[in-house]
Formats: sequence, C-alpha cells, structure tokens
Amino acid sequence: MRTIAIITVLYQHGGLLLPGNLKQQYYSIDPGIDGVSLFFVLSGFLIGQILLRIIQQTDFTKKDLWHFWVRRWFRTLPVYYLVLIVIVVGRLLYNYNIGAFTWRYLFFIQNFSSPQPAFYEETWSLCIEEWFYILFPMFFFMLHFLIKDGKKAFLLLVVGFAIFPFVLRLYNFEHGFHINAWDGYYRKIVLTRLDSIMYGVLAAYLYVYQKRLWTKWKIVAFILSLLLFGFMFFYGNTFPEDAFYNCVLQYNIQSIAALFLLPYLSTVTGVPNKYVAAGFIFISLISYSIYLLHLSIIIIGFIPIVNKIFRLQMYFGNSLYVLDYVIFILVTFISSALLYKYFEKPVTNLRDRVIHKETKKPL
Repeated sequence: MRTIAIITVLYQHGGLLLPGNLKQQYYSIDPGIDGVSLFFVLSGFLIGQILLRIIQQTDFTKKDLWHFWVRRWFRTLPVYYLVLIVIVVGRLLYNYNIGAFTWRYLFFIQNFSSPQPAFYEETWSLCIEEWFYILFPMFFFMLHFLIKDGKKAFLLLVVGFAIFPFVLRLYNFEHGFHINAWDGYYRKIVLTRLDSIMYGVLAAYLYVYQKRLWTKWKIVAFILSLLLFGFMFFYGNTFPEDAFYNCVLQYNIQSIAALFLLPYLSTVTGVPNKYVAAGFIFISLISYSIYLLHLSIIIIGFIPIVNKIFRLQMYFGNSLYVLDYVIFILVTFISSALLYKYFEKPVTNLRDRVIHKETKKPL
C-alpha cells in the first residue's frame, strides 16, 4: 500500500516534465488513487496502534507522551531538515529564486491555515502529519487525565478530529471561501485535512479492539474499497472545479476507500514471487526519501541543471522530455536509496538506542 502510494505521487509529478500537448493526455489517465491520502491513512493506522499499545501498557504519563514525540521526530525531522538545507544552498549556488522560503518551514506552519509559498511545495502533506503527531497525542493526554478512561478518551478524540476538519471545509464552502482554488485552500491546509489521518486512527482502534469484525468483513470492505476507487477513477475528474465534491467530500471518500483496504491487506502474509516482494519492500522502505527528493530536488533542481550543463536540448531536441523522464525515475530511486541507507536508517537506529537508554534510566 505504501509502495502504491509513492508510485502514484511520482506519476502525478512526473507529468510536469512533459510538453504541453502530451501533458494533457498524460493526466487524462488518472488512476483514481490519491497517494497522499493513502499515506495519511497509513500514518494514522501506525500512530493509532502505537498510542493504543501505550494505553494498554501504561497510564500515558508525560514521559510516555515525550517518548512518543521523540520517536516520531527522530523518524521525520532530521532528513527533512537535511533536504531543506540542500534546497536552500542549491538555489543560492545556482541563482534560483528562494524568496518564497520563510522561517515557517522550520516549524511546519507554512500551510497551517493558508496556502504555503511556492517553495518545497510537496511538504504540505508532511506539515499535516507533523501537526497531527503533536495535536492528537497532546489532546489525548489531557482528555485521558480528565476522564481516566483511555479507550473512551481515544474514541472521543477520534470523533472530534474527524468532525472538525469536515465542518471547517463545509463552512468555508458554504461561504464561498476560495472554492475556485480548492487545491490550495482545502486539499493542502493542515486544519482542513487532519480528518484524513483520523480515518487511519479509527482503523487502528478497530484492528486492536474489534479484531473479529476486522477479519470477518475484510472481503466486503475490500470490494467496497474497489468500488470507491472506481468511482474516483471514472467520475472524480468530471466535477466542476468549485463543486462540493472537490472542496469538501472527496477527502472523506479517499480516506474511507483507503481504510477499507486495510482489513484485507493486513492479513496478507507475503507475496509468492520473492523478487516482487523484495521490490515492494525496497520501495516502501525508501518512500519517505523519495517523497522528500523527487520534486523540488530532482524535477525542479537537478534535471534543469543537467540539461543546461550538458546542453541536452541541442542533442535531443523535442524528444528531451523522454530522457528527462528516465533521468527522473533513475535518479529518484538511486538518490533515495542512498539517502535512506546512509542517513535516514542510521538516524532511526540512533533513535532506538536513545529511547532504549531513556526507558532504562531509573526514575
């Protein structure tokens, strides 16, 4: 599922390398799957299970809350800041305009309540995830302290986080708030998309506490998921830009479709072909590095510089886009594998040692 998510993201952004006449045909082949929504639900499924394990094993103290944050920050922040520095330095060295960079990128608030500047644009979804990692555990800690019932506090928070963004989108739509710019003002804003991750958290709750139903209905849920994806494939692009579907409803449908995939996929124990299995595992492992590198570093930065230095337009003419696309795929996977092996994985290993050391310390 993670592999499919990152491949769809690469597909969408790869079209930016194509000339205008081909770009329209390229984007007419819409797979009906929003890779970012898959990532959101997967993140919620992971985070939800981690929090539920903490609830079952501890009283969810301030120390537990801090350890949760440290684990997530070690996983996401170091490599993000490394790539951010590379982009800033690279654009300075090659005279790229970096005027859109602001201090807000340092704290993931570039799109908290308004569209982010035209700089490292793909990080809009990372901001949503980072704020979810902060807000949901923090509110859970407070609610758990008040009502002393972890399960009940968890469910109440799931409902609250699911309702608030939907109501906010609905309110904005009813008041005509930038409905013609739904991608920037509805799809890519922290406050309007937290519910997408919440569907994954709900899946984690069902997986932990309703395992019998989770397994019993997995085929039905899988079929419903395919029907929803089919709807998005055949009809998702037919709605007017300012339609209720684009501004409000599509995010719920995408997330529910992703949620319905999980019961079946969580019971799959392996892929018969070991090479196919290895491919899925490899891509899923480096997916975060791919996400951070593929657009701003490779499509916007690396490929234009290579074209200019080697004067590739002179040799390939109107067919240069073919070479650019091949370079995009190869360099993305190679650079992401290197970033994962030599930075992302070592930092994750360091995190595990730090957490282990902290948990072994006497009070």
